[in-house]
Amino acid sequence: QRGYIALDGIVQKPFSFPSPLTALEALYFSSDSKSWVAVINDSTNRYAVINGVSNNYGMLVGNVEFQPGGYGYAYHYTTNKAHFVRHNTRTFGPYSQISAVQFSAEGKHFGFIATRRIPGDMENFVMIDGKEGFKTNREIRHLTLSDGGLHYAFILSEPNYDHRMYLDGKPLRSALDRPQFTRR
Repeated sequence: QRGYIALDGIVQKPFSFPSPLTALEALYFSSDSKSWVAVINDSTNRYAVINGVSNNYGMLVGNVEFQPGGYGYAYHYTTNKAHFVRHNTRTFGPYSQISAVQFSAEGKHFGFIATRRIPGDMENFVMIDGKEGFKTNREIRHLTLSDGGLHYAFILSEPNYDHRMYLDGKPLRSALDRPQFTRR
């Protein structure tokens, strides 16, 4: 079975549906309307068709994030119980868990939180622009990139349920609920 998506009346690259149970789950555009994604759900897999190209590397988790002001994209997927992040043509992983996949508001920087198993423990870390940053065995939450992406902040869960905000991998003096950067 073949499927077609038409944008502004123009049929895009056709793709094959693997089974009659396949459904178009979502169709959306990047905020600048330069890119589009179709989320396909065929009852055994959920994957993205991005600008007409099937990205069927594994089960799509969440949505595809588009890079502001550009054609870049990123998304989280799983395969064989391992988690990965696909950023354009580059794949990061395998990891045990992924969260907070995002671009800075200006689109120049990209980041996420990842967890991997190490002998006898778990290691959580922040990945910024393809490089591993801050690492810990505690939970990292609420990653936020500044508008220009020059800074990043997150909350680290400390013992006794205390939470501390970190800026660029260094702890601030006071505990805060969630990092916030000014948005224009």
